[in-house]
Amino acid sequence: MAQLNVSAQGSAKFQIWTDFTPSYKLSDHWKLGGDVGYRFSLTSSWQNTYLRPGISYSLNDKINFKVGVAYFNTWEPQVYNKSEFRSFQFLGVVWPRIGNFHFKHRLGFEQRWLSSDELNLDEYVNRARYYLELISPKFTLFNMKAPFFMTANFEILRDIEKNEVGKLGDHNRYTIGLGNHINDRFRAEIRFKIINIVDPTINSYIREINVIRVRLYYKFVST
Repeated sequence: MAQLNVSAQGSAKFQIWTDFTPSYKLSDHWKLGGDVGYRFSLTSSWQNTYLRPGISYSLNDKINFKVGVAYFNTWEPQVYNKSEFRSFQFLGVVWPRIGNFHFKHRLGFEQRWLSSDELNLDEYVNRARYYLELISPKFTLFNMKAPFFMTANFEILRDIEKNEVGKLGDHNRYTIGLGNHINDRFRAEIRFKIINIVDPTINSYIREINVIRVRLYYKFVST
């Protein structure tokens, strides 16, 4: 089972991720949101679609909580198809703010149910995630009126229970990106991400995955 999963992941060494991330403000503290996306590989027929809705509560401008569910479907045509259902809980902290720079922290847990007939896979995985992001002040570029910003982040993803399938997903993510505040509702980002595999089973087959991620954010408001 583990070897099949390694082989399935190993051919997708360069990926494109596209995401649409809408949100809707319910009140000063509550917000609905999430993301939906399509991901594919330039070096294989690997593909992925996902839907990840959630609801968040902001205690103040520094601390927020988010819970939600997600469904991921990953496949390579005529090779395998893998389904994954998740629930998640996250704590977000914006601190410190140094001038116009600010840091974002996100710590949380995911409960993952994975299944695939082709991979002989039917497993539950409990995963922890920690995310740290630095966001730059806004600046102008190309004489455009809409301001830009830079971002850099680091994320750790680890299986808590250290079971065979869960450890195959242990990795670190390193990302740099450029974003543009097109208007008060709409924001666009392009990011380059390196996914570094830490589990030795997969690492012997594929050390890292390179990702270009294009993400669009939109805030819906009541009329």
